[in-house]
Amino acid sequence: MKKITAFLILLLSQPVIADEWAPTDKYLAGAFVSLVVVDIAQSVEAAEQHYDDLNPLIGDDPSKTRVVTYLVGATALTLFAADKLPEYRRFILTSGIMVEVFCINHNYKVGIRLNF
Repeated sequence: MKKITAFLILLLSQPVIADEWAPTDKYLAGAFVSLVVVDIAQSVEAAEQHYDDLNPLIGDDPSKTRVVTYLVGATALTLFAADKLPEYRRFILTSGIMVEVFCINHNYKVGIRLNF
């Protein structure tokens, strides 16, 4: 598990700029990552309460480690694809935002809330 986490940190920290990102693209990426952070926090809370996850790749009654590893990896792959495919960048990021809004809303409806 530590090796996977280290790999993801290295992957995310590497300069992967294929071309210059427009300000709108940067805002979309920031919104996407912000929503992922909320989703991770909700998903960890759900794992602690032994909720089943809708995502079949995460499975029923997942561990916190499995949830975080999957979501960080999926986020890294999404950002990597957005960087390497600039002609589809806004579509990729907007799609990611829509998926995250759906997940956060679903988590909220089943009782997973964050208290700040």
